[in-house]
Amino acid sequence: MRGGGQGARDQISGARDQISEATERRLKASQSICQAALRLGEILPAHVGAPMRALLDGTTDAEPAVCASCLACLARVAATLGPALHPWAVELMRAAEAHLIAEPRFGADAQAQQAAAHLIASLLVRLGRDALALLSPAQLRPIYRRLRVLRDGAPDQLTREHAAAAVDALDALGSALLGSDRQSAGRVLAIRMP
Repeated sequence: MRGGGQGARDQISGARDQISEATERRLKASQSICQAALRLGEILPAHVGAPMRALLDGTTDAEPAVCASCLACLARVAATLGPALHPWAVELMRAAEAHLIAEPRFGADAQAQQAAAHLIASLLVRLGRDALALLSPAQLRPIYRRLRVLRDGAPDQLTREHAAAAVDALDALGSALLGSDRQSAGRVLAIRMP
């Protein structure tokens, strides 16, 4: 038993050694920004500019862990914004798309893709039908294709679940675009964008 505990401690310290102090500070900063924004509660929409810009900047960090953290924080903050989310929708989608579309063999990070799928699902659910007016089909098509690939073949279960939630949200948008009377007729309609 004692040897197993020591091995776990060695793994934890080894993981810590892999993350530089600067990266650790940026990770802590993204979490702090997220927590501060969430603590603002009802007054967050009036002060959302600074935290959103900081987190969006973090999504372009050279360290994948920082990108993933900022994407996850954006999903949490976006979920609390209500109508104040609308001006940020396109920019949030672009940030998520950059990590979602990248192929793993070309440097995509699995955690960042997972967080991007989560952000997209959260954003689409929060926007609802307003997404039809705010987001362009040209932006959604490649995202939809990539989400389907991740839903069907991502190596980890959580990424598949987030991708499935985002695909479901996009399918619901497609149904809404065609009219709610088609859904009420008892047929299930799934829009598959080429």
